[in-house]
Amino acid sequence: MIRVKTRPFIYLTCLTVFFILGGLFFELTGDRMLLIEFKPDATTTISPQQLSQLYIKWNIPKTEIFKIPPEIFDSRQIFDVAGNLTLKKSELEPVIKRLHTLDNIAGFQGLLRIATSFEVWRHNPQAFSISRLFYALNFIAIITCGVQILALVMTIWLKPDSIFNKNKYLMYIVICELGILLWLPFQNYSVEHTKSLLFSPEFKGAVAGLNVLLYPIIFIIFPATISSIKRSATKKYQPILLSFSFVSFTLTLIGSWFGVSLIDHLFGMNSTNPLTPWFASSIFFAALFFFLFVRLIDHGVGDE
Repeated sequence: MIRVKTRPFIYLTCLTVFFILGGLFFELTGDRMLLIEFKPDATTTISPQQLSQLYIKWNIPKTEIFKIPPEIFDSRQIFDVAGNLTLKKSELEPVIKRLHTLDNIAGFQGLLRIATSFEVWRHNPQAFSISRLFYALNFIAIITCGVQILALVMTIWLKPDSIFNKNKYLMYIVICELGILLWLPFQNYSVEHTKSLLFSPEFKGAVAGLNVLLYPIIFIIFPATISSIKRSATKKYQPILLSFSFVSFTLTLIGSWFGVSLIDHLFGMNSTNPLTPWFASSIFFAALFFFLFVRLIDHGVGDE
């Protein structure tokens, strides 16, 4: 068991909660919404005045929507005689499913940027699905992991005396960091392949999406963890903790270079092997390995 003095931990946790709620607000009211957030029959209508503002906001020429090839999407049927644009999830979804096989999709990408703008749907809440709630919970879980790890690292870095079993505390932090670091290639894949395909190639880059938050957190966590290990861990466990930390960081670098391509062929849009879903399901056994590894640490790591 790890004992932590409550006051410093509670202060940092409250700061974490405030940060997460702020991030959740911007995520749920931001653009580039996911189609899973809408009901199957979701429909909305955009007036010509609002549409003109969206053209300016997304830097989309008005004629670009009409240049969408008919074999991809018949854009003329979504406009009425008054110039109102009617968007239906049921019409957009089939195109998205085969978008990675199509060429000349710039016009449809522009239409998707408009269709997934929050301001288009904010006055039509009945179009939202219960999946939007689960998406919000998933977002909270991801951000909480990263930000709370930062709070845990800051606790032992700023107030090392508040931790009673520093060796075990630091080992748990390093294990949690490894989980976040190994998740990064999947996040990069969603930016480099999925979102750039849906919205625009300009969406690619290290500072796109959640990466704006993740990379600063990582560059704070890693040196703070190394510093905490050198200051607080006992001499017997310093080599173990430092080795595990550098292995985690090395795996992150390897994953950044090769992970996205590997994910694309195993799980992504270029995956054609029918055995892939079975292989992917085996990842759930990692939870068992993690549990056994933690129990080993509980019995093997002391505080001398």
